[in-house]
Amino acid sequence: MSNPPVTQQLVDKAIELSDTVATIGGHSISWASAIIALFTVVFAIMLYRAQKAQRLDWVDMLTRDGTKVSTTKVLQLIGGFTATFVVIHLTLSEKLSWDMLAIYLSYVASIDGYAKFIMAKYGVSGSDDSKVPFKKNTSE
Repeated sequence: MSNPPVTQQLVDKAIELSDTVATIGGHSISWASAIIALFTVVFAIMLYRAQKAQRLDWVDMLTRDGTKVSTTKVLQLIGGFTATFVVIHLTLSEKLSWDMLAIYLSYVASIDGYAKFIMAKYGVSGSDDSKVPFKKNTSE
């Protein structure tokens, strides 16, 4: 009897590891969940350090000019969180279809494109590092 192909062995090992459970403080947690939680904590620490070093301003995520709340930005954040939750939930319940994944990826890609379009249309220089030339809107 021959051995299964190497790729099949790797897939089987990954499935076996994902089912492995560790008990921490009386709670059972899979290794995959622990790794995701670790990456999330490391990412949060990196964002905190960037904020503390004044390379990142959290207020820019929610406001237009630092004083007025931007409805567009708030709705984009809510939409992004909701869509990501739906995709993660469908993935974990093994019901994610290619159609839903395509819709999610289109939404995520369109957020940045739409924001740059609006900025270019109204001649607003944004805080992003894009090389899109902005023109002043002189039709006032």
